[in-house]
Amino acid sequence: MVPLRYNAGMKHLLKRFGLLCCLAVLAHAQTRSVVLTWTASASGAERYNIFRLAIPCPAGGAQPTWSVTPLLTTALSATTATDATALIGTTYCYAGTALDAFGNQSVFSNTSQAVVTPYAPSLTSTQGAGSVVLTIVEPAAPTLNPPGVTHNIYRATGLCSGSPVFSKIATGLSVATFTDSTVTGGPYCYQGTDTFNGLEGSAGAAITVTVPPAPPTNFGNTVP
Repeated sequence: MVPLRYNAGMKHLLKRFGLLCCLAVLAHAQTRSVVLTWTASASGAERYNIFRLAIPCPAGGAQPTWSVTPLLTTALSATTATDATALIGTTYCYAGTALDAFGNQSVFSNTSQAVVTPYAPSLTSTQGAGSVVLTIVEPAAPTLNPPGVTHNIYRATGLCSGSPVFSKIATGLSVATFTDSTVTGGPYCYQGTDTFNGLEGSAGAAITVTVPPAPPTNFGNTVP
């Protein structure tokens, strides 16, 4: 599996409201929304502004140049918010500020980075002569990937149960089928991923394919 990547800096806001860290980011598996969570301000906050930039967060916990206009403002006392407009194939940097009843705003919280990767495809298989033909099945609505995704195939020797060790055997496929002609008799475990805009998503469900043994050779007979 390819893990979701994030930046969880651990700095406290000590000015005005003391908005506590840390924003945490989760790319939601059903909607591809980005769910943000944080610890409530230590003093005087009623609402929170959420800011977003379509860039990686600066290294070392540095603050980027934020827009004056927030992406959204939360309801009273909220400690979570959902960005439902995140685009697949984009890296975002988020931060929050606290607001009091008079609209006074704190300094920015720590930054939190979300990498919005494609949805995971699934695989089906058929067996050829000494080969395995895999078909990549894209997820259906509402979890659609954008046009232009490419596909990657991973394979492990043995069953999918336990802890299979995968190797990437195909990458950047623009077609929905792949023939693995390097198999011999026995079980193999396969899974697939999609890539868009250089960002590879999590793997889909693994499937086990058992390849029959090779036939005997030099088969002949004698009549004594």
